Amino acid sequence: MTRPRLLIVRVLLGLAAWCLTIVVAAAQSNDSAAAGKACVSDHQHGAYPTAIKDCTQALQLGENSATIAAFLCDAEYSAGSATATVASCTQAIALNPQLGSVFANRCGAYNNLGNYTAAFQDCTQAINLNPKDAIPFTTRCASYINFGQYAEAVQDCSRAIALNPQIDQAYVNRCDAYNNLKDYANAISDCTQAIKLNPHELNAYINLGAAHGGQGNYAGAITDFTQAIAIAPNAVAYANRGFCNQQLGNESQAISDYQSALKIDPNIQEALNGLKYYSAKPTSQ
Repeated sequence: MTRPRLLIVRVLLGLAAWCLTIVVAAAQSNDSAAAGKACVSDHQHGAYPTAIKDCTQALQLGENSATIAAFLCDAEYSAGSATATVASCTQAIALNPQLGSVFANRCGAYNNLGNYTAAFQDCTQAINLNPKDAIPFTTRCASYINFGQYAEAVQDCSRAIALNPQIDQAYVNRCDAYNNLKDYANAISDCTQAIKLNPHELNAYINLGAAHGGQGNYAGAITDFTQAIAIAPNAVAYANRGFCNQQLGNESQAISDYQSALKIDPNIQEALNGLKYYSAKPTSQ
């Protein structure tokens, strides 16, 4: 007579386990939903490190949402983590391959990682999905520059500016392309506009200095590179300022600039060449 009782006990235990599973699943669902809401709120307020934490937690708890993955992708990109951006954007694309902004973010991340072919492909896809978004045109412009296709870069940045004339990076990139085409007048115009939009844009001053230097205005270029160094000491600005000082016959300043450049980047060729020039120069008697 004990067998039916055992059977009942087993059934009851099974029901209890099933109920516990339902309760745990419901709790996890509530937790994932809460984390998802926090993810969206953090992102909207620009709290990207917290958004990354909450979005990641939501996805780990089973919030299988392309929107949450896209927010994580954007938060990672805004926080400057290129490798993490590629991973999270790839996850978002797997959930919804129609999100143009996600392709645009992954394009930017690939560009920062030096994978220009993948960047170009993603930006092109982003443009196909949303041809009115200026960002992928701006980033693909940078890819064209890295490919040495400067005329195409000018075209893409011009499209970006036509769509949104307030994006300083589009002017910086087009300035860079114009410099490589030796169109220094247009380069100066673009970098000047970029600086008006963002007075702290480092690369605008560096490219503006390159344009002034290209015109032979070395004093003006020194002013630009000095401003870039004031924003963030960097080897490129020091090396370029050293070259301009060298052209103006300012030997001690040139040597000092080249040495400062090499302290930041021991392999920067312009500075190495500059010091080599002075080491080979006959000393005056």
